[in-house]
Amino acid sequence: GFRKRKFANSKIPFSFTALKFQRYFYNLRYYRPGTNAVFLMVQNEDFPFVQWAKEERAPVFALEHRFYGKSLPTNNLSVENLQLLNSRQAIEDVATFIQKMNKKHHFKDPKWIVFGGSYG
Repeated sequence: GFRKRKFANSKIPFSFTALKFQRYFYNLRYYRPGTNAVFLMVQNEDFPFVQWAKEERAPVFALEHRFYGKSLPTNNLSVENLQLLNSRQAIEDVATFIQKMNKKHHFKDPKWIVFGGSYG
């Protein structure tokens, strides 16, 4: 199954407020070193990406979208703060996450396959 973690997301790409921590889930059960594929699901409920990761022997990650669950960059949902909920910020969050996971797990020449649904 998936394990739950947080990573420090200190980048401030388009705003004055960044996420302090962003929650993610991962499963390395099927991963075999030397595999270049890495699967990442951005905020979605159901998708066959785990089966595909198993077939490719790839690690699997699921990143919680900012303002969802426990990944909150602010302490309230005011209109001003919700300006931080946008696709540009989300893309930067994904880029930061990928860079940190590449370093943390020592992935060599990874090919990230990113999925999402709805807004994710």
